[in-house]
Amino acid sequence: MQIKNRLIVLLISFLFSVSLHAQSTPPDTDGDGVNDMEDVCPTVKGTKENKGCPGINKNNNSNNNNNNADFITKEDFNTIMEAVCYQWQPTLHDSTATRTKGPVKTTLPKTGRNKNFPVYYETNGKGSFRTYITLSDNVNDLDASVNLIEKRISESDASCVYLRPYEIQHNKTNDTAVINFAKETGSSDVYVQMIIYKFQANPTTKLLMLAIKTVSVEAGDEDEKKRIKAAAIYDNVFCNKINSILDASADGFKKVRSKPHKKDNEVIYDAVNLPDINMNAVNTTKEVIVNLTPPDNFFDNRGTRYHLWFNFGKDVDKAKKELDELIKKLDGCLNFTKRDYSSANNIIAKYYLESKKGTTEIVVNYMKAFGQYSVIIDITNKSAGWDVSDFKN
Repeated sequence: MQIKNRLIVLLISFLFSVSLHAQSTPPDTDGDGVNDMEDVCPTVKGTKENKGCPGINKNNNSNNNNNNADFITKEDFNTIMEAVCYQWQPTLHDSTATRTKGPVKTTLPKTGRNKNFPVYYETNGKGSFRTYITLSDNVNDLDASVNLIEKRISESDASCVYLRPYEIQHNKTNDTAVINFAKETGSSDVYVQMIIYKFQANPTTKLLMLAIKTVSVEAGDEDEKKRIKAAAIYDNVFCNKINSILDASADGFKKVRSKPHKKDNEVIYDAVNLPDINMNAVNTTKEVIVNLTPPDNFFDNRGTRYHLWFNFGKDVDKAKKELDELIKKLDGCLNFTKRDYSSANNIIAKYYLESKKGTTEIVVNYMKAFGQYSVIIDITNKSAGWDVSDFKN
């Protein structure tokens, strides 16, 4: 009986000690060895070195297949870039922040893997802004950050970066990457430069930053036009075709159109005897379209345009490749007085040409509809307009 009682006492003591141990051990929800009290990411398995968050391991590879998109999401990047493009930062002050000298804290989406870094900005009051985005508190993430920002740029539809050509310079010596975007010519524009760099925030903390510089550019930037021409493709066969189309535009394409039919305020003709522009598309549509805009809006939309539609199906890579080559060929062929970039209505580039034959506008569109990708070219001689004969069709 004594032995039995002693066993019961030992069992109760053991269970009591286990209970005390369980109560004295802080919970670890994600089971990564970092208790919830010290784990910055308590529901996501990480490392002790990264305070319980997913991070870069000793081999500089991401553990748990962590996605570097956590630095800044596609949606947050686009929101920030819209504010940057339109220079809205002064309207986005964080009213709860203590005002000090230097960059101003904004209410734009926070960044970093844990979305804990606010976005700041500063301006000289003369059209120049700098926006500061913290990407990571791990400076080993530099290469991953460069790749991520390039991906975010390609996904963004913000007006000052949308499908706009850029050059990237990755300086391994001082661990920086500089991305310079092309500017419009012959019109006011916002010029964008991005710099990814390492920043010593305090004696013990080093951050990986993205600084975005935007500058309002006045019209008539001849240096930018020279840069465009230097990067252009000069294709004599292509140029001869474009020049033939421009010649035909002088009288509203009257000599190269047939089989008219009316649709709403437009008369649409088949285009004949015009050179083909080859973009290796799945199918191509060629039309001459006369805009019969009502008289009160006559000067807004007048003109007859040569309309080319290149459909690439679902092959987005081919569509973008052909679009990039088209823009560079047009850069090389056209003696334009002005070239615009825009994301409005899917417009990628507008060229304006002045000659004795009048003002000609060439508009290049890129669009996605029903899962298919297309490039559209419209060539209009604004001085040709239309005449009374077009109303009879």
